[in-house]
Amino acid sequence: MRWLMMGCGKASTALSQLLLAVNEDIVGAVTPRPHANAGQRYRQRFQTPVMDLDEARQSSLWGHIDIIAVCTPDDRIAQTAHLLSQCQSSATMAIHLSGSLDHHALDALRDVGVSTASMHPLAALTESLPDDWAKGIYFGLEGDERAVATCCEFVRRWNGEVLLLNASDKAKYHAAAVLASNALVALADVAARLMPGDAGIHPLLPLMQTSLDNIARLGINKALTGPVSRGDTATISRHLDALAFDPVLLQLYRDLTTVMAQVADSVDGEHPARRQQIAELFATRGWTTS
Repeated sequence: MRWLMMGCGKASTALSQLLLAVNEDIVGAVTPRPHANAGQRYRQRFQTPVMDLDEARQSSLWGHIDIIAVCTPDDRIAQTAHLLSQCQSSATMAIHLSGSLDHHALDALRDVGVSTASMHPLAALTESLPDDWAKGIYFGLEGDERAVATCCEFVRRWNGEVLLLNASDKAKYHAAAVLASNALVALADVAARLMPGDAGIHPLLPLMQTSLDNIARLGINKALTGPVSRGDTATISRHLDALAFDPVLLQLYRDLTTVMAQVADSVDGEHPARRQQIAELFATRGWTTS
């Protein structure tokens, strides 16, 4: 199939790598500033034309496009779809890579008969990725039946995993992704700042990795260790005292401790022993738990 990429940034580059790895044809990339650094890097790396929309419409490639991949920032997807809907290209399918928006962001193209889908990789897209970066990665897919079926075929060719979604799932799905990745980075920053001396995050990295390995091996519930899981409220109380200097960190610790208690109790069934212990500890400090 012949692809046109809308955008030359990280998402477009990552998708282009995958497409070329399975011998797909990228006919060009469109960006408002084709001679800016991103456009030049894309042109040099993939040896394909990079142009603005007017140049693309006037070129011969416009009548030789099967799929358009909209790899723009979220707030430009609908506008890009609107502009493309007025251009009468030969494309019969369009996708975007947004995690938070569903395929209706491309409705302007659907209105002119283009099948649409959203295809979001659950991966951190950086400037440098191996060509097989999608191996084992889940892709959140939703949209028109034909477009989703085509996306599923590509994900399987990339040795990725398919995660089928409803349009109404996208916001919660993306919130989950942010908590699993971005929030983990923020939590690592908090932990690093609490470590004595100047060691930073490095002594904690093996511990973090072990926790992730245990989640994969044992499941979330059985992977929980530490003072909450063993009902050690004396240690938790000392932690609260140590964090009293920073109300934000204290609130974060309190909220996460409440969630950890819920996880611990899920192992034991219907007896909320840990939640009750945490609620009683917080009550001694004048706090309540929901």
